[in-house]
Amino acid sequence: MAQKVAPKEINFDTALPLAIDSASSTREFVPENGATFAYGNNRVIRIPLRSEDLLDTRHSYLRFKVVAGQTQALDQTAYALISRLRILSGGVPIEDIGGYNVLANLLIKHQSGKGYMESYGAVAMGATANSAVPAHGAANGQNRTADTESRYFCLPLFSGIMNNNKYIPLPLLNSVGLTIELTLEDPNSAVLAGADDPTCTISDVAYVAQMVKVSPDVIEGLRAVQMSTPNQSIMIAGQTWKNYKNSISANAGSAVLNIPDRSGSLKALFSVLRQTAAIGSRTALSLQFDSGQVTSYVYKIGSKMYPQSKINVNVTDATARYAEVVTELHKAFGKLGDYSHHALVNNTTWIKNGDNAALGDFCMAIDVEGFAQADVIESGIDTQRLALPVSLEIQKTAVNAAYDCDTFALCDAVFFCGADGQMTSST
Repeated sequence: MAQKVAPKEINFDTALPLAIDSASSTREFVPENGATFAYGNNRVIRIPLRSEDLLDTRHSYLRFKVVAGQTQALDQTAYALISRLRILSGGVPIEDIGGYNVLANLLIKHQSGKGYMESYGAVAMGATANSAVPAHGAANGQNRTADTESRYFCLPLFSGIMNNNKYIPLPLLNSVGLTIELTLEDPNSAVLAGADDPTCTISDVAYVAQMVKVSPDVIEGLRAVQMSTPNQSIMIAGQTWKNYKNSISANAGSAVLNIPDRSGSLKALFSVLRQTAAIGSRTALSLQFDSGQVTSYVYKIGSKMYPQSKINVNVTDATARYAEVVTELHKAFGKLGDYSHHALVNNTTWIKNGDNAALGDFCMAIDVEGFAQADVIESGIDTQRLALPVSLEIQKTAVNAAYDCDTFALCDAVFFCGADGQMTSST
Protein backbone atom coordinates (compact mmCIF):
# COMPACT_ATOMS: atom_id res chain seq x y z
CA MET A 1 0.00 0.00 0.00
CA ALA A 2 1.36 3.40 -0.97
CA GLN A 3 2.37 5.71 1.84
CA LYS A 4 0.06 8.66 2.40
CA VAL A 5 1.64 12.12 2.35
CA ALA A 6 0.47 15.62 3.05
CA PRO A 7 -0.36 17.73 -0.02
CA LYS A 8 2.00 20.57 -0.82
CA GLU A 9 -0.51 23.14 0.42
CA ILE A 10 0.08 22.01 4.01
CA ASN A 11 3.60 20.66 3.73
CA PHE A 12 5.90 23.17 5.45
CA ASP A 13 8.91 20.86 5.75
CA THR A 14 10.32 22.02 2.42
CA ALA A 15 11.38 25.51 1.40
CA LEU A 16 12.51 27.08 -1.80
CA PRO A 17 16.30 27.22 -2.21
CA LEU A 18 18.03 30.57 -1.82
CA ALA A 19 19.23 32.22 -5.03
CA ILE A 20 22.82 33.26 -5.63
CA ASP A 21 23.61 36.97 -5.50
CA SER A 22 22.62 38.75 -8.69
CA ALA A 23 21.59 42.14 -10.02
CA SER A 24 19.48 42.93 -13.07
CA SER A 25 19.85 45.91 -15.37
CA THR A 26 18.70 47.11 -18.78
CA ARG A 27 21.15 47.70 -21.59
CA GLU A 28 20.56 48.98 -25.11
CA PHE A 29 22.50 47.26 -27.89
CA VAL A 30 22.52 49.40 -31.06
CA PRO A 31 23.24 48.60 -34.73
CA GLU A 32 26.84 48.47 -35.90
CA ASN A 33 26.08 49.36 -39.52
CA GLY A 34 24.28 52.69 -39.35
CA ALA A 35 21.58 54.71 -37.64
CA THR A 36 18.91 55.00 -40.35
CA PHE A 37 17.46 52.12 -42.38
CA ALA A 38 14.96 51.75 -45.21
CA TYR A 39 14.00 49.22 -47.86
CA GLY A 40 16.29 49.57 -50.87
CA ASN A 41 18.76 51.65 -48.89
CA ASN A 42 20.56 49.95 -46.01
CA ARG A 43 17.71 47.48 -45.45
CA VAL A 44 19.70 45.06 -43.26
CA ILE A 45 20.09 45.92 -39.56
CA ARG A 46 22.88 44.21 -37.60
CA ILE A 47 22.97 44.48 -33.81
CA PRO A 48 25.97 42.88 -32.03
CA LEU A 49 25.44 41.48 -28.52
CA ARG A 50 28.56 41.31 -26.34
CA SER A 51 28.64 41.55 -22.56
CA GLU A 52 30.14 40.16 -19.37
CA ASP A 53 26.59 39.61 -18.05
CA LEU A 54 23.92 37.00 -18.74
CA LEU A 55 21.18 37.83 -21.25
CA ASP A 56 17.53 37.20 -20.36
CA THR A 57 16.00 37.09 -23.84
CA ARG A 58 12.44 36.47 -22.64
CA HIS A 59 12.39 39.90 -21.00
CA SER A 60 14.14 41.74 -23.83
CA TYR A 61 12.72 43.40 -26.94
CA LEU A 62 13.47 45.27 -30.15
CA ARG A 63 12.67 49.01 -30.21
CA PHE A 64 12.60 51.26 -33.28
CA LYS A 65 11.03 54.41 -34.70
CA VAL A 66 9.20 54.51 -38.04
CA VAL A 67 8.76 57.70 -40.06
CA ALA A 68 6.10 57.38 -42.76
CA GLY A 69 6.43 58.91 -46.22
CA GLN A 70 2.66 59.26 -46.49
CA THR A 71 -0.48 58.33 -44.61
CA GLN A 72 -0.34 54.54 -44.30
CA ALA A 73 -1.23 51.66 -42.00
CA LEU A 74 0.61 48.50 -41.02
CA ASP A 75 -0.72 45.11 -42.07
CA GLN A 76 -1.81 43.96 -38.59
CA THR A 77 1.40 44.70 -36.57
CA ALA A 78 4.88 46.24 -36.85
CA TYR A 79 6.28 42.74 -37.40
CA ALA A 80 5.09 43.34 -40.98
CA LEU A 81 8.23 45.42 -41.53
CA ILE A 82 10.64 42.49 -40.91
CA SER A 83 10.97 39.90 -43.66
CA ARG A 84 13.82 37.86 -42.22
CA LEU A 85 15.56 37.25 -38.89
CA ARG A 86 19.01 35.72 -38.59
CA ILE A 87 21.05 35.12 -35.44
CA LEU A 88 24.79 34.83 -36.05
CA SER A 89 27.81 33.91 -33.97
CA GLY A 90 31.19 34.81 -35.38
CA GLY A 91 29.50 35.62 -38.69
CA VAL A 92 28.02 32.12 -38.96
CA PRO A 93 24.18 31.80 -38.85
CA ILE A 94 22.82 29.70 -35.99
CA GLU A 95 19.20 30.58 -36.87
CA ASP A 96 17.69 31.79 -40.12
CA ILE A 97 13.93 32.42 -40.22
CA GLY A 98 12.62 33.61 -43.58
CA GLY A 99 9.09 34.93 -43.99
CA TYR A 100 9.39 36.33 -40.47
CA ASN A 101 6.46 38.74 -40.85
CA VAL A 102 4.25 35.96 -42.24
CA LEU A 103 5.17 33.71 -39.31
CA ALA A 104 4.56 36.53 -36.83
CA ASN A 105 1.10 37.06 -38.28
CA LEU A 106 0.40 33.33 -38.03
CA LEU A 107 1.47 33.13 -34.38
CA ILE A 108 -0.32 36.32 -33.35
CA LYS A 109 -3.57 35.30 -35.04
CA HIS A 110 -3.67 31.88 -33.43
CA GLN A 111 -2.04 32.46 -30.05
CA SER A 112 -3.32 35.85 -28.88
CA GLY A 113 -6.81 37.09 -28.15
CA LYS A 114 -8.72 40.17 -29.16
CA GLY A 115 -8.28 41.71 -25.71
CA TYR A 116 -4.50 41.42 -25.93
CA MET A 117 -4.39 42.83 -29.44
CA GLU A 118 -6.57 45.81 -28.52
CA SER A 119 -4.51 46.60 -25.40
CA TYR A 120 -0.80 45.77 -25.19
CA GLY A 121 -0.62 44.71 -28.82
CA ALA A 122 -2.14 47.99 -30.01
CA VAL A 123 0.07 50.16 -27.82
CA ALA A 124 3.45 48.39 -28.27
CA MET A 125 3.15 46.55 -31.59
CA GLY A 126 0.75 48.78 -33.53
CA ALA A 127 -1.76 45.95 -33.71
CA THR A 128 -5.33 45.92 -34.95
CA ALA A 129 -7.68 43.19 -33.80
CA ASN A 130 -9.24 40.87 -36.35
CA SER A 131 -12.51 42.73 -36.05
CA ALA A 132 -11.12 45.71 -37.95
CA VAL A 133 -9.26 45.99 -41.23
CA PRO A 134 -6.42 48.54 -40.98
CA ALA A 135 -7.31 51.53 -43.15
CA HIS A 136 -4.69 53.93 -44.44
CA GLY A 137 -7.04 56.86 -44.13
CA ALA A 138 -8.70 55.97 -40.85
CA ALA A 139 -8.53 58.71 -38.24
CA ASN A 140 -6.92 57.58 -35.00
CA GLY A 141 -6.19 54.15 -36.46
CA GLN A 142 -4.18 52.09 -33.97
CA ASN A 143 -1.40 51.45 -36.45
CA ARG A 144 -1.87 54.44 -38.74
CA THR A 145 0.99 56.86 -39.36
CA ALA A 146 0.32 60.04 -41.28
CA ASP A 147 2.68 61.76 -43.69
CA THR A 148 6.02 62.60 -41.99
CA GLU A 149 4.66 61.47 -38.63
CA SER A 150 6.65 59.00 -36.56
CA ARG A 151 5.83 56.28 -34.09
CA TYR A 152 7.84 53.96 -31.85
CA PHE A 153 7.24 50.21 -31.69
CA CYS A 154 8.52 47.53 -29.32
CA LEU A 155 8.60 43.90 -30.47
CA PRO A 156 9.75 40.81 -28.56
CA LEU A 157 11.83 38.62 -30.88
CA PHE A 158 10.75 35.00 -31.16
CA SER A 159 13.26 32.34 -32.17
CA GLY A 160 14.96 29.35 -30.61
CA ILE A 161 17.66 31.41 -28.92
CA MET A 162 15.99 34.84 -28.65
CA ASN A 163 12.98 33.54 -26.72
CA ASN A 164 14.66 30.90 -24.58
CA ASN A 165 13.97 29.93 -20.97
CA LYS A 166 17.70 29.81 -20.29
CA TYR A 167 19.80 32.92 -19.78
CA ILE A 168 22.32 33.25 -22.61
CA PRO A 169 25.88 33.10 -21.15
CA LEU A 170 27.35 35.98 -23.17
CA PRO A 171 30.58 35.95 -21.07
CA LEU A 172 31.33 32.53 -22.59
CA LEU A 173 30.86 34.04 -26.06
CA ASN A 174 32.76 37.23 -25.42
CA SER A 175 35.27 36.70 -28.21
CA VAL A 176 32.54 36.81 -30.90
CA GLY A 177 29.19 37.19 -29.08
CA LEU A 178 25.91 37.08 -30.99
CA THR A 179 24.56 39.30 -33.76
CA ILE A 180 20.89 39.99 -34.49
CA GLU A 181 20.37 40.55 -38.21
CA LEU A 182 17.02 41.94 -39.42
CA THR A 183 16.08 42.34 -43.09
CA LEU A 184 13.39 44.91 -43.83
CA GLU A 185 10.35 44.12 -45.96
CA ASP A 186 9.27 46.05 -49.05
CA PRO A 187 6.79 48.66 -47.67
CA ASN A 188 4.36 47.73 -50.45
CA SER A 189 4.05 44.33 -48.75
CA ALA A 190 4.04 45.66 -45.19
CA VAL A 191 1.57 48.56 -45.18
CA LEU A 192 -1.60 49.86 -46.79
CA ALA A 193 -1.14 53.19 -48.53
CA GLY A 194 -2.87 55.61 -50.84
CA ALA A 195 -1.96 56.72 -54.35
CA ASP A 196 1.82 56.72 -53.94
CA ASP A 197 4.23 53.94 -53.02
CA PRO A 198 4.74 53.94 -49.25
CA THR A 199 8.08 54.51 -47.55
CA CYS A 200 9.18 53.59 -44.06
CA THR A 201 12.34 55.10 -42.60
CA ILE A 202 13.49 53.30 -39.48
CA SER A 203 15.79 54.82 -36.88
CA ASP A 204 16.63 54.83 -33.17
CA VAL A 205 16.93 51.05 -33.34
CA ALA A 206 17.99 49.20 -30.20
CA TYR A 207 17.72 45.75 -28.72
CA VAL A 208 16.66 46.59 -25.17
CA ALA A 209 18.15 43.71 -23.21
CA GLN A 210 17.48 42.53 -19.69
CA MET A 211 20.91 41.69 -18.31
CA VAL A 212 21.70 39.73 -15.14
CA LYS A 213 25.02 40.26 -13.37
CA VAL A 214 26.39 37.42 -11.25
CA SER A 215 29.67 37.02 -9.42
CA PRO A 216 32.85 35.99 -11.31
CA ASP A 217 32.75 32.70 -9.38
CA VAL A 218 29.45 31.82 -11.06
CA ILE A 219 30.89 32.53 -14.51
CA GLU A 220 33.93 30.43 -13.71
CA GLY A 221 31.56 27.68 -12.58
CA LEU A 222 29.89 27.82 -16.00
CA ARG A 223 33.30 27.58 -17.66
CA ALA A 224 34.11 24.54 -15.52
CA VAL A 225 30.86 22.87 -16.60
CA GLN A 226 31.68 23.76 -20.19
CA MET A 227 35.15 22.20 -20.04
CA SER A 228 33.90 19.07 -18.27
CA THR A 229 31.61 17.99 -21.12
CA PRO A 230 32.89 15.69 -23.89
CA ASN A 231 32.60 18.39 -26.56
CA GLN A 232 33.57 21.23 -24.17
CA SER A 233 30.35 23.15 -24.61
CA ILE A 234 27.21 24.17 -22.73
CA MET A 235 24.00 23.04 -24.42
CA ILE A 236 20.85 25.17 -24.67
CA ALA A 237 17.72 23.53 -26.10
CA GLY A 238 15.01 25.42 -27.96
CA GLN A 239 12.67 25.36 -30.94
CA THR A 240 13.15 27.19 -34.22
CA TRP A 241 11.31 27.70 -37.50
CA LYS A 242 12.25 27.05 -41.12
CA ASN A 243 10.44 28.62 -44.07
CA TYR A 244 9.70 26.97 -47.43
CA LYS A 245 7.92 28.70 -50.32
CA ASN A 246 5.79 27.32 -53.15
CA SER A 247 3.35 28.61 -55.75
CA ILE A 248 -0.12 27.35 -56.69
CA SER A 249 -1.87 28.18 -59.96
CA ALA A 250 -5.44 29.40 -60.22
CA ASN A 251 -6.50 26.20 -62.01
CA ALA A 252 -8.59 23.46 -60.46
CA GLY A 253 -6.98 20.13 -59.63
CA SER A 254 -4.22 18.81 -57.44
CA ALA A 255 -0.92 20.36 -56.47
CA VAL A 256 2.03 18.67 -54.79
CA LEU A 257 4.18 21.19 -52.93
CA ASN A 258 7.70 20.06 -52.12
CA ILE A 259 8.95 20.93 -48.62
CA PRO A 260 12.72 20.26 -48.66
CA ASP A 261 13.06 20.04 -44.90
CA ARG A 262 16.13 18.47 -43.34
CA SER A 263 15.67 18.58 -39.58
CA GLY A 264 16.97 16.32 -36.86
CA SER A 265 13.60 16.57 -35.12
CA LEU A 266 10.64 17.90 -37.12
CA LYS A 267 7.78 18.63 -34.71
CA ALA A 268 5.03 20.26 -36.79
CA LEU A 269 4.22 21.83 -40.15
CA PHE A 270 2.12 24.97 -40.79
CA SER A 271 1.09 26.16 -44.28
CA VAL A 272 -0.66 29.40 -45.23
CA LEU A 273 -1.87 30.71 -48.59
CA ARG A 274 -1.64 34.33 -49.76
CA GLN A 275 -2.79 35.75 -53.06
CA THR A 276 0.25 36.29 -55.27
CA ALA A 277 -1.21 39.51 -56.65
CA ALA A 278 -1.65 40.91 -53.14
CA ILE A 279 2.01 40.47 -52.23
CA GLY A 280 3.79 43.72 -52.97
CA SER A 281 0.55 45.65 -53.55
CA ARG A 282 0.14 48.78 -51.43
CA THR A 283 -3.66 48.55 -51.71
CA ALA A 284 -3.95 44.90 -50.62
CA LEU A 285 -3.34 43.03 -47.38
CA SER A 286 -0.18 41.12 -48.29
CA LEU A 287 0.11 39.26 -44.99
CA GLN A 288 -3.45 37.96 -44.70
CA PHE A 289 -4.23 34.29 -45.32
CA ASP A 290 -6.78 32.76 -47.68
CA SER A 291 -8.55 29.41 -47.94
CA GLY A 292 -7.76 29.41 -51.69
CA GLN A 293 -10.72 27.13 -52.54
CA VAL A 294 -8.84 24.18 -51.05
CA THR A 295 -11.11 21.12 -50.92
CA SER A 296 -8.69 18.68 -49.27
CA TYR A 297 -5.09 18.42 -48.16
CA VAL A 298 -2.65 16.00 -46.57
CA TYR A 299 1.03 16.10 -45.64
CA LYS A 300 3.36 13.28 -46.64
CA ILE A 301 6.65 12.49 -44.88
CA GLY A 302 8.43 9.61 -46.48
CA SER A 303 5.73 7.13 -47.44
CA LYS A 304 3.36 8.06 -44.60
CA MET A 305 0.41 10.40 -44.76
CA TYR A 306 -0.26 12.89 -41.95
CA PRO A 307 -3.02 12.54 -40.94
CA GLN A 308 -3.84 9.02 -42.07
CA SER A 309 -6.48 10.27 -44.51
CA LYS A 310 -6.96 13.55 -46.31
CA ILE A 311 -8.64 16.41 -44.49
CA ASN A 312 -11.68 17.53 -46.48
CA VAL A 313 -12.51 21.22 -46.60
CA ASN A 314 -15.57 23.19 -47.73
CA VAL A 315 -15.79 26.94 -47.12
CA THR A 316 -18.06 27.95 -50.00
CA ASP A 317 -21.58 26.63 -49.40
CA ALA A 318 -24.03 25.42 -46.76
CA THR A 319 -22.16 22.14 -46.24
CA ALA A 320 -19.52 23.93 -44.19
CA ARG A 321 -16.57 21.73 -43.32
CA TYR A 322 -13.50 23.34 -41.78
CA ALA A 323 -13.66 22.31 -38.12
CA GLU A 324 -11.04 19.60 -38.69
CA VAL A 325 -8.62 22.15 -40.14
CA VAL A 326 -8.69 24.38 -37.08
CA THR A 327 -8.62 21.39 -34.72
CA GLU A 328 -5.48 19.99 -36.34
CA LEU A 329 -4.00 23.49 -36.06
CA HIS A 330 -4.68 23.51 -32.32
CA LYS A 331 -3.02 20.10 -32.04
CA ALA A 332 0.05 21.41 -33.85
CA PHE A 333 0.27 24.29 -31.37
CA GLY A 334 -0.12 21.84 -28.47
CA LYS A 335 -3.30 23.60 -27.38
CA LEU A 336 -6.01 21.02 -28.00
CA GLY A 337 -7.95 20.61 -24.76
CA ASP A 338 -6.55 23.85 -23.34
CA TYR A 339 -9.64 26.01 -22.91
CA SER A 340 -7.65 29.04 -21.82
CA HIS A 341 -6.25 29.23 -25.36
CA HIS A 342 -6.85 32.54 -27.14
CA ALA A 343 -7.01 33.34 -30.84
CA LEU A 344 -8.32 35.98 -33.22
CA VAL A 345 -10.10 33.39 -35.36
CA ASN A 346 -13.78 33.70 -36.22
CA ASN A 347 -16.04 32.13 -38.83
CA THR A 348 -15.67 35.05 -41.22
CA THR A 349 -11.90 35.44 -41.16
CA TRP A 350 -11.25 31.69 -41.12
CA ILE A 351 -12.99 31.03 -44.42
CA LYS A 352 -11.79 34.12 -46.32
CA ASN A 353 -11.81 33.22 -49.97
CA GLY A 354 -10.37 35.50 -52.64
CA ASP A 355 -10.87 38.94 -51.06
CA ASN A 356 -7.39 40.47 -50.77
CA ALA A 357 -8.76 43.48 -48.88
CA ALA A 358 -10.11 41.36 -46.02
CA LEU A 359 -8.52 39.76 -42.98
CA GLY A 360 -7.95 36.01 -43.12
CA ASP A 361 -6.74 33.26 -40.79
CA PHE A 362 -6.92 29.99 -42.76
CA CYS A 363 -3.98 27.72 -41.93
CA MET A 364 -3.25 24.06 -42.64
CA ALA A 365 -1.14 22.29 -40.02
CA ILE A 366 -0.11 18.90 -38.67
CA ASP A 367 1.57 17.74 -35.49
CA VAL A 368 4.12 14.93 -35.93
CA GLU A 369 5.83 14.98 -32.53
CA GLY A 370 5.94 11.72 -30.58
CA PHE A 371 5.97 13.10 -27.02
CA ALA A 372 4.27 16.45 -27.35
CA GLN A 373 4.00 17.21 -23.62
CA ALA A 374 7.15 15.47 -22.39
CA ASP A 375 10.22 17.22 -20.97
CA VAL A 376 12.45 15.80 -23.66
CA ILE A 377 13.92 17.06 -26.91
CA GLU A 378 14.18 15.52 -30.36
CA SER A 379 10.95 13.53 -30.20
CA GLY A 380 10.00 14.61 -33.72
CA ILE A 381 10.74 12.99 -37.09
CA ASP A 382 14.37 12.88 -38.24
CA THR A 383 14.03 14.02 -41.84
CA GLN A 384 17.75 14.78 -42.02
CA ARG A 385 19.37 11.44 -41.23
CA LEU A 386 16.65 9.44 -42.96
CA ALA A 387 16.57 11.82 -45.97
CA LEU A 388 12.77 11.68 -45.98
CA PRO A 389 10.89 13.59 -48.68
CA VAL A 390 8.28 15.98 -47.27
CA SER A 391 5.35 17.40 -49.23
CA LEU A 392 1.91 18.97 -48.98
CA GLU A 393 -0.73 17.59 -51.35
CA ILE A 394 -3.64 19.93 -52.06
CA GLN A 395 -6.85 19.46 -54.01
CA LYS A 396 -8.67 22.65 -55.02
CA THR A 397 -11.30 24.10 -57.29
CA ALA A 398 -10.60 26.87 -59.80
CA VAL A 399 -10.11 30.40 -58.49
CA ASN A 400 -9.42 33.76 -60.08
CA ALA A 401 -5.94 34.15 -58.64
CA ALA A 402 -2.69 32.29 -58.10
CA TYR A 403 -1.38 31.80 -54.59
CA ASP A 404 1.91 31.75 -52.75
CA CYS A 405 2.18 29.06 -50.08
CA ASP A 406 4.47 29.59 -47.08
CA THR A 407 5.17 26.45 -45.05
CA PHE A 408 6.85 26.78 -41.68
CA ALA A 409 8.55 23.75 -40.14
CA LEU A 410 8.80 23.80 -36.36
CA CYS A 411 11.80 21.79 -35.25
CA ASP A 412 14.00 21.23 -32.21
CA ALA A 413 17.18 23.28 -32.05
CA VAL A 414 20.19 22.67 -29.84
CA PHE A 415 22.66 25.51 -29.34
CA PHE A 416 26.22 24.88 -28.15
CA CYS A 417 28.37 27.49 -26.37
CA GLY A 418 31.85 26.21 -27.22
CA ALA A 419 35.18 26.70 -25.49
CA ASP A 420 36.33 28.71 -28.53
CA GLY A 421 33.85 31.44 -27.59
CA GLN A 422 31.47 30.73 -30.45
CA MET A 423 27.91 29.44 -30.47
CA THR A 424 26.90 26.75 -32.95
CA SER A 425 23.57 25.04 -33.54
CA SER A 426 22.06 21.76 -34.62
CA THR A 427 18.58 21.69 -36.08
